Amino acid sequence: LRAVGRLLQKAGNSIFSTTPKVERYTVFFHLVAAAVLGALLPLARERTPNWEFALAAVAIMFAANLAFVFSLPRLHYLPVAVLSTFLDTVIVMVASSVVMRASASQEKASDLWLIFPLLILIVSLRLRALWSIFYTLLIVAWYSAHIGLLFPRDSRPFVELPVRVGFFLLIGLVVAARNYAISKSNEG
Repeated sequence: LRAVGRLLQKAGNSIFSTTPKVERYTVFFHLVAAAVLGALLPLARERTPNWEFALAAVAIMFAANLAFVFSLPRLHYLPVAVLSTFLDTVIVMVASSVVMRASASQEKASDLWLIFPLLILIVSLRLRALWSIFYTLLIVAWYSAHIGLLFPRDSRPFVELPVRVGFFLLIGLVVAARNYAISKSNEG
């Protein structure tokens, strides 16, 4: 277990630009975001196929971040950042994949795409600038591939894909610029 902790610490130092205080606020924000998403999903159930699956994913994210709140005083903040980022990303990717597949098979457009800018923002705020860009590109590629493979070319998700991707990239680049400016100000 200590070896895993050291590995997470090493990965955390090279990828993340965070502090204990930032992590406390980030985990708290994750709890608030998960609670809000959990409250909103039932309201969007007609536009979100498999919304129950998405709600279960949000509940898992909430529970995981609640566990992080209680473990932060005992654990080093970097392993918490690494695990939280990994869990949030995997949970959103799996849940959104299920919802997007159902949306495509039912020929429905959902508002699920709005989770991706939130994910980019939440995760990128704790990353170093270059990793913020890399993470944004990963999410853009994953989302674009799903839309391109699942939806017909005349569907709303496919037609709106360039605008959505531009929005995702803009958020990622703004956060990366912010992270770069903070890193430079901390050096001086």
